[in-house]
Amino acid sequence: MAVQAGRVGRKRDRKVTLPSAGTSQGWRWECDAAAAQQGSGTPGELPPMGPTVGLLPPLLLALAGAARGTFTVRASPEVAVVPFGGSVAINCSHGTCPGHEATLGLETSLTKDAGSRRQSFVLVNVSEWSPRPAICHGTCGEQRATASATILVYRLPESVVLDPVPAAAVGESRNLTCRVAEVAPLANLTVTLRRGGETLRTQSFGAAAGSASVAISHLLTVGPGDHGQNVTCHAELSLRPHGQLFLNDSMPVELTVYAVPKEVALEPVPPMAPGKNYTVTCRVVSVAVIHNLTVTLWRGGEVLAMATFPQATRVDVPNGITAREQDHGHNLTCQATGPRFTRTSAPVTMEVVEPPSHVLLALLLTLLVVALLGGAGFIYAAHYHAEKCGIYHLLWWQNKDKC
Repeated sequence: MAVQAGRVGRKRDRKVTLPSAGTSQGWRWECDAAAAQQGSGTPGELPPMGPTVGLLPPLLLALAGAARGTFTVRASPEVAVVPFGGSVAINCSHGTCPGHEATLGLETSLTKDAGSRRQSFVLVNVSEWSPRPAICHGTCGEQRATASATILVYRLPESVVLDPVPAAAVGESRNLTCRVAEVAPLANLTVTLRRGGETLRTQSFGAAAGSASVAISHLLTVGPGDHGQNVTCHAELSLRPHGQLFLNDSMPVELTVYAVPKEVALEPVPPMAPGKNYTVTCRVVSVAVIHNLTVTLWRGGEVLAMATFPQATRVDVPNGITAREQDHGHNLTCQATGPRFTRTSAPVTMEVVEPPSHVLLALLLTLLVVALLGGAGFIYAAHYHAEKCGIYHLLWWQNKDKC
């Protein structure tokens, strides 16, 4: 059939070919522009057309493509989550393929087995930490399409363990350390340290090749209320939104906290006389409750007294002692003992002195009286002579005839 070229002042032959229906090339239609211009009038030929005839072939091509459809391939799931050494299935599917039988396949560096259906492929013994994406590919006649599925390989922690925490006095600090062994992917891991229901520290990690072991620490300064509290470590491996959230907790570690006296002292002791009884007081003061406190009074290496208190923050323990001559120069000490501590006061030296005898005391008193009386007589005589002879003639050898 003949059609007009559609441009004024220029004539040429034009042949248009469209895909033929029912074949991979589509349907076919040809027109001879020169014959159409000559107007041969042959039956079945198209009459001459105007300039818009040049738009017809592209329009017919578009309509033909729409009728035929675009061939597509889909991979499911788009992110396949699999434990290291495990297996996972990837399903490949395709869109419509009119007039042809579509084919599907899976391209991967991993070992695969065909599933029960030809669209299902099972990746077995996945032993690569970061495998390349698996590619679903399909053909429909001369058309080819692909879709990829990412492989996410993980490993649950082999263990989540808290290091033992030594007992600590009130106000002391201890390191809390949690260790998570062989986990992947590390970027999906979060580790949290808790004291009771209180979060002490939470830490995430950057990406790492393969599985890895990590440890986090927190320096805790303990107070009186921490005694008996449990410390725990929580590891979370989140594969969301493509997989599950895995939780793993360590065994709890109980904190042991004890109080230490800030003061252990003996009250001052006066000089002692042998055989006399005296009271010695030991004082113990603490900022927190001390459990099972024992207070002991020592004289040298000898225990004089001992007292025990189930709970105490301040105690004054009086102890009666009898002084002995052999105790002179010995030290008295007070000792406070608890489950985790021993504190001793500064020593107090005993001074045991024998008092003067009664005879010696009487002699001393007599001498004192004589001295006092003799002194009084001398003063009286001096006064008498001063009045009779004058102050300048007190000496008898100077004027003994007058006085």
